[in-house]
Amino acid sequence: MFGIFIAQQSTTYNNIKKIIEIIENDAENDIDYIFIDQSNLYLNNLKDNLDLPEKKIVKFINFRNSLLKIYSPNLFVKLLLIVFINLKFSQIIKKADFLVFSPGGAVEGEFARQIKKNKGKIFQIEGGLPFDFVKEKKTISSQNDKFLKLVKKIPLKRFKVNPRKDPLVLTDYFFVGGELSKLMHEEIGYDTKKIISDGVPRNEKIVSLSKDYGYKFDNVEKLYFICGGYEFHNMHEESKNMINEMQEISLIAMSHNLRFIARLHPRQTTNEIQEISKIESLVMLPPTENFDQQISDNTIVLTKYSNLAFESLLLQIPTFFYKSPKLYFAKKEWPDEELCIESPEELEDLIKNIEDVKKTNFFHYSSKMFSAKTKESAKNIYSLILEDKK
Repeated sequence: MFGIFIAQQSTTYNNIKKIIEIIENDAENDIDYIFIDQSNLYLNNLKDNLDLPEKKIVKFINFRNSLLKIYSPNLFVKLLLIVFINLKFSQIIKKADFLVFSPGGAVEGEFARQIKKNKGKIFQIEGGLPFDFVKEKKTISSQNDKFLKLVKKIPLKRFKVNPRKDPLVLTDYFFVGGELSKLMHEEIGYDTKKIISDGVPRNEKIVSLSKDYGYKFDNVEKLYFICGGYEFHNMHEESKNMINEMQEISLIAMSHNLRFIARLHPRQTTNEIQEISKIESLVMLPPTENFDQQISDNTIVLTKYSNLAFESLLLQIPTFFYKSPKLYFAKKEWPDEELCIESPEELEDLIKNIEDVKKTNFFHYSSKMFSAKTKESAKNIYSLILEDKK
């Protein structure tokens, strides 16, 4: 068997890495693979985290892309990617029995299309919760309707099978972290029959840690803010709001002699990093270190919205959503009202009155985020790959 693995950045690479580790240690099954390195395409630090044999890594491009807009690319960029992939990777694609990627994008979509055409199996692993996409569901649906009306007029087969109409049309299995993520994806039209909510490999460690983590919270010494990669996702207004809100938090931290720490997002743009670095008293931490290694006792975690917030809740760390957008689905509002801070004044009150914080069961709020089967997720995915062994 031969497979292709693709990840866009360091966090989602952890979904891929654990499956590759199983392949490397499997003496019974003869499985070969390559990993497509997109770090030059996305201008991120993925290549610094790759610990695979050099012969297994194929660079998507050999130069640093500073021109093409890869997230939500326009039609010209899509056509350029399609032509490039079919020219450079045609021989690799022809012999591929399966594709595993995390998350999806224009590049992954074209690989999936070609491998599916050759009867290969497609395994997709979520990169993160689609919170903002659910929030903007009506807008996206409207845009998709216009797009689909246009492409239906084009007499080519590829436009009849389009992920904009059915996000999992090319995917055989879509793996998500737990019940919450499954509900969110169903909300935006993902085929529920293809969604497997038994956990994702990158969460295996945090779930294992949660049982005996032993976090202590007696008083407040630090505020730890988890940044979102809004500008990369073309959410410029949200990006500005996040910077402004971090400035508010900084003032509060200084007034209470607290350390203020911010963990950058793997897709933080250079512009956002420059703006964040201007915030007084702030210490920036990279997204490459494990979250649990950056957190110490007596810390309150804040975020506008982040998957890491749920990891923090799982470890029983006081975690709150600061001026987070609200979402109502599955007959419930998310994030939970008890975890939301709507103003600097509310944050001030929280810091001054921490007795209620000490009594809160933060673990409870993460229950639907992480499947009980998470610890076996990489093995479960690998078992499905082997089911189709030729």
